Amino acid sequence: MNNVVIITNLPSPYRVDYFSYLKSMYSQFCFKIIYYCKGVDNREWKVDKEAVKEDVFLESFKIKLKGRYDTRHIFISTGLIRELECLQPDVVIAMEYNPTALKACKWCKKKKVPYISWTDGTLLTEKNINHLQLLSRKYIIKISIAYIASSTKSREAQIHYGAEGD
Repeated sequence: MNNVVIITNLPSPYRVDYFSYLKSMYSQFCFKIIYYCKGVDNREWKVDKEAVKEDVFLESFKIKLKGRYDTRHIFISTGLIRELECLQPDVVIAMEYNPTALKACKWCKKKKVPYISWTDGTLLTEKNINHLQLLSRKYIIKISIAYIASSTKSREAQIHYGAEGD
């Protein structure tokens, strides 16, 4: 069986439905979803609890950074390495470039497990990132064996950070 771990931030209805679809349509794969937070103040969605009952929710603490126009939430999760060791994935797909994705990426590199980077971000949505955030994106892109972009603009951002384009 091909064990696929997908790491993402929180159970949004559209992603929960998508993950349920993957699990039902691709039975040759064992998909395990890891969330590194349960929710944030500005995203309180109703999610079918039955659809996420087999998923993993990591413990995490939240850092709120209030900006001029928006509040950013940074989550520092615990237990990711223990979960990856337990699940023994054949491939890891992680969303974005946050501390949890960095941990997963480093674990994959150490264990020689293929890592796939998935983003919704665009150069416009990421125009205000700092130098450290830029370095994390470049590092994750460099380690990744493949890339999933949610749009053509997300693909442009991945190429900008070092992904190979067609």
